[in-house]
Amino acid sequence: MENNNVLVSIIMPTLNSERTIRMSLESIRKQHFDQDLIEILVLDGGSSDKTVEIAKEFGCVVMKNEKKLPEYAKHIGILSAKGRYVIFFDSDEVFTNMDAIRNRVDIFQEEKAKIIFTGGYIKPKGAHYINDYINNFSDPFSYFMYGTSSGFQYYLKSMLAAYGHHAIREKYAVLFLDENSRLPLSDLCAGNAIDANYAKELLGEKINDVRMLTQIIYIILKKDRKIFMLKDDFIVHHSSDSLRKYLNKIKWRVVSNMFHGDEIAGFTKRESHDSPQIRFKKYLFMPYSLTIVFPLIYGVYSAIRRKSPACLLHPILTFYTGLIISYYYVLKIMGAKPSLMVYGK
Repeated sequence: MENNNVLVSIIMPTLNSERTIRMSLESIRKQHFDQDLIEILVLDGGSSDKTVEIAKEFGCVVMKNEKKLPEYAKHIGILSAKGRYVIFFDSDEVFTNMDAIRNRVDIFQEEKAKIIFTGGYIKPKGAHYINDYINNFSDPFSYFMYGTSSGFQYYLKSMLAAYGHHAIREKYAVLFLDENSRLPLSDLCAGNAIDANYAKELLGEKINDVRMLTQIIYIILKKDRKIFMLKDDFIVHHSSDSLRKYLNKIKWRVVSNMFHGDEIAGFTKRESHDSPQIRFKKYLFMPYSLTIVFPLIYGVYSAIRRKSPACLLHPILTFYTGLIISYYYVLKIMGAKPSLMVYGK
């Protein structure tokens, strides 16, 4: 029977996500929140494993994502969501706080919040060491540009340091942005949530354009100027299970931004909202990456300070990223346009 009382919509892109989706859905269904007020939209890109079967087992609404890429899935989800509040949650993410949804709804309703960020990522027990690097740096280019870590130990601290004007509440912090504030590195995943009604009203007909997807967070922030960040609300992230997959993910990000920026690319769309100084900074990444020395110094410093040996990978992965950018830049000069392959699960 159709539920007309949906308050929260959870948007989850999938593609052969059998390895992790059950854990993800269980963490949603165990939430201390009325499940009748939640809809889970699983936007599937053509899985050949048991992903869809598992999703239906948990009462999800399964929809097809013909273009496979997660950006298109999230766009379908936003347009289809019945809930006033939308939570973006990938199929390799797991809530650790059983009041996660309740806390988000409370902040939306009590503070009239427009956007809420999660508290950061936790590495799963026994997971591949590359997950430690991801939680510390995300990827070399992103860290160079924005300097924030997604790991739960550092995320809120790094954001508070970046935005000095803030207020601390019991369960969350409020960061206040002014007109000159650098926009944060963030994405529609990891339990980040938006007031969908506000977003649709703000964007109007533009909401129907998939190219607006990667800009939604920044359009909201430039208008509302407030970020609500949950404190004790962490996400276990079952990310790359091998170094090879992570390298493919870096390559995908380079290709998407250099050749498909007019479609879905995150950084290309994000930088249009940044200051001229931040936009210029990207040109410094190549000399930084290819020197090796500076990434090596910072990698050793981070490994000692954060007690994470995975940080020692930073000079290698930074150099690799620089080489990939150089390679594809040459292809771009030659007029080539590589297709955007799916790297995901």
